[in-house]
Amino acid sequence: MMMKRIVEETKDEAKAALADLKADKSNLKHQLQLFEVNFYRENGRMPEKRDKESVRHLYERYKAVKGQIDARKDRGRSESNDDAWSRSTTNQSASSANNISALKKERKFLNLMIKTFEDDFYRKNNRKVSSLDDTLPMATYYRRYITVKKAIATLEGTQQESKADMQTDAIYQATSQGGKLEQD
Repeated sequence: MMMKRIVEETKDEAKAALADLKADKSNLKHQLQLFEVNFYRENGRMPEKRDKESVRHLYERYKAVKGQIDARKDRGRSESNDDAWSRSTTNQSASSANNISALKKERKFLNLMIKTFEDDFYRKNNRKVSSLDDTLPMATYYRRYITVKKAIATLEGTQQESKADMQTDAIYQATSQGGKLEQD
């Protein structure tokens, strides 16, 4: 009984530490994104490696925190296959929801970067972005934005298909066992 309580307390502490690391990572990422947006506004271009020297400590801290999070996740993955298999079906939808959430955050950031570029372009040139040449300074951001949008659409479609598959499985199980299908 005492051992079980100690194990549970240790798991709770580990979850709290992981949550703190994730919050720290999110905060650092936000600071770095703000730096890039502000740099772009001031200089009309994205920062290069030499320009990021003033916030190098933030990049290093972000990399360290991300490494700690990944290490904790890897430790969690090394649990027994039976436990992983039993959790996989329930965690699958949560995992894709987390992926969608992360992609939507990235899409929002990319959209902000692109809109900022387009607003600044309009102020400087008295016209909207209208050609591929106009977008060259931000081409990687435009391409990534399109890729992220497609990934979100694919994952959201997969979630819908997954829900339909679960309903089909429920119908199959109910009919194969001669039982009635419960309605949601």
